[in-house]
Amino acid sequence: MTSLDNIINIIKSKNNIGESQEELEDYFHQQLSILFEKGELECFKTLIEKSIPFNIHLDLKRIPKRLEIISILHKKLLRTSMTDQYQTFLGEIINLLRFCFRYNLFEMEEIPLKSLELIEEIKQDRLLLKNLEDLFGGYSTSFLYYIRFEMPKEIYEYFQEMPYVGFDLLRYNQLDSANLIRMYFNHYSTYGLSVLNLGPISHFLNAFDEEAKQGFTNSKTSTNSELFLKYVFNEKTILVSPTNISRNRKKILDKRIYNFYSLAMVLFKGIGPQGHGFLYSTPKGEVIEICSDRTENQAIIVKQKQFFKQQFLKRLDRQLTEYHINKETRKKIIIYLKKKIKQDEVINIYRKNQILTRISIFLKESIQSTILTEDNILNLTEKISKALDLIFREIRMEDQFKARMKLVEQEKLTSEEIAKFTSLREKSHYDVLRERFFFQYVIEWFYKIFLKEYAKSWK
Repeated sequence: MTSLDNIINIIKSKNNIGESQEELEDYFHQQLSILFEKGELECFKTLIEKSIPFNIHLDLKRIPKRLEIISILHKKLLRTSMTDQYQTFLGEIINLLRFCFRYNLFEMEEIPLKSLELIEEIKQDRLLLKNLEDLFGGYSTSFLYYIRFEMPKEIYEYFQEMPYVGFDLLRYNQLDSANLIRMYFNHYSTYGLSVLNLGPISHFLNAFDEEAKQGFTNSKTSTNSELFLKYVFNEKTILVSPTNISRNRKKILDKRIYNFYSLAMVLFKGIGPQGHGFLYSTPKGEVIEICSDRTENQAIIVKQKQFFKQQFLKRLDRQLTEYHINKETRKKIIIYLKKKIKQDEVINIYRKNQILTRISIFLKESIQSTILTEDNILNLTEKISKALDLIFREIRMEDQFKARMKLVEQEKLTSEEIAKFTSLREKSHYDVLRERFFFQYVIEWFYKIFLKEYAKSWK
């Protein structure tokens, strides 16, 4: 029996013996606090949902140590950063904030007047508010108070706990260490992806303009009428679509727009293990390179072939026709898959074996209905497997980049959508960019606290 089952049974027991509503609700909120502190967020969520059938009035303010627990969980995630192989702790912090915001766990009875004045100031930062809406679905005054004051303070407290920056060391060592934290998001890894800040977008555009002036002499390639410019930027050989840059130049430079535009692909000396990388602009006017930080089969980076149900089935039917599989069998396979695949389900190369297994089960069952004989099932399965391979055929990352730029040229895809379709382990480059944008604010607020305390230490 899980701890949640035990809590539910106790609530039922308290109801049966006629315990007062106040005592029952006290117990309910205490258990929410315990589950929250243990980090059992799914159990916490389930127990909250049980409040209605148990006729319990849910009052967040009655959850003991609610705000303190958020701080405890945040610091716990910061400590895991030292041993986190794929550096997923940043994403876990985002998940914690998202959960707490969803269930209004940041809500405070009273916020200091001086803090409210600063919160009103950051409410004027439209880019930050867009980022919060993008990451968390919105914001509240209490949430803004937490990320502006409490979260940076918790990072500062963790910073002081770190053995190599404590107050017993020389003051300049503290300053150096704090600056390292401040610059952390210029070069770091997260979700198995390396991230590098290559400097201002103005430098990138100036380099592009210099190459364009030369008329692409000796440096252009052609793919289906699309011109690509290949040149060296920051000692990296990059591939650029002039159409993409020209079409989006004003938006890339406009720091009022919350978007991350695709700029280029790195062909040589990129931060990926094969020397590849992808460049994006940020609303802060930076050029950011992202690529896998390790060599592995799944580090294809761009999912070249990705479909929804109807697109996939149409492609499969066409491929089976080319393999001369009769119409009746094709029809039954497609009808079968229509029933098994959800309407909006994303289908990609990693689903091949699962789909093939489903088809194999269907074919074996079809022996009973005389559609097929056991003798030709193996041959048919091999043809279907080859059809899936053709649909999911992997191509070079360079070709993938060109294909996506072609879609941008045809206005079938926007430049800012590229990051959302470029991923590793279900985390896209867009996830990395928007989370980085958020943490940059928090770290700058941390640094303000540090400088204030650092100045005090000299008095």
